[in-house]
Amino acid sequence: MDTNGTSNDREEGDLENLTGILSLISLIAVQFGIACSISFEELAIALRTRKTICFGLFSQIVVMPLTAFILATAFNLNEFQALALVLLGSCPGGTLSNIFTFFAKGD
Repeated sequence: MDTNGTSNDREEGDLENLTGILSLISLIAVQFGIACSISFEELAIALRTRKTICFGLFSQIVVMPLTAFILATAFNLNEFQALALVLLGSCPGGTLSNIFTFFAKGD
């Protein structure tokens, strides 16, 4: 280690990179595992229910970002906080929602 601590900075950077890579591999494994558990019949049934798909897309594309915008306005957040909230509102639920749906035997 150097006297100015550059070795520790490099080790922390390496640890952050390793954590990011392991998180990505874990996410891919979970998503792939859930996708492999769906049969073609279940996929065909889900694709035939256009009403459900349209409702989900509408909620994800319109309702969630609009709700985030309304909350940002109501709480008088600054520009950066409001932007972050709207971005988070625009993102899907991620892996956790897929896991809950899988365990609940949902579509």
